[in-house]
Amino acid sequence: MILRNCMMVWAHTAKRLCGKSMEALIKEFGLSYVELGILLFLHEHPQFDTSRDIAEFLMLAKSNVSTAVENLVQRGYLKRQADPSDRRMIHLKLMETAQALIKQGDKAHEQLLNQLFAGFSTEEMAQVTGFCQRLYTNAQEMLKE
Repeated sequence: MILRNCMMVWAHTAKRLCGKSMEALIKEFGLSYVELGILLFLHEHPQFDTSRDIAEFLMLAKSNVSTAVENLVQRGYLKRQADPSDRRMIHLKLMETAQALIKQGDKAHEQLLNQLFAGFSTEEMAQVTGFCQRLYTNAQEMLKE
């Protein structure tokens, strides 16, 4: 019972912290949280560059991803590129105009993590990293079932 409550509270708190850390950036650039998340995701994971990939990894509705992608294309932050071997497959590529925003987003993430893990030793950070990797692996296996 305690572990379940801890995990739920942590997941909710982590989501709130991420949102709070990006508030200024969202306001400055006039983006939604989903739009900013898509840009940062594509920056960190360029190999997962389709709307389907984004929806799956960020656990968002395909319709929300479609709307956000369209807005980002219209604003010049993303471009669509057809796959040469399958014209039905559309890849999303970051435009140069997104780089300043991404740089600020990376900085905000780094500041958040530095504050969150303040006082952790190198050994503790290694443990946290190991636990997170195991949780992720277990969760991915459970989702395959």
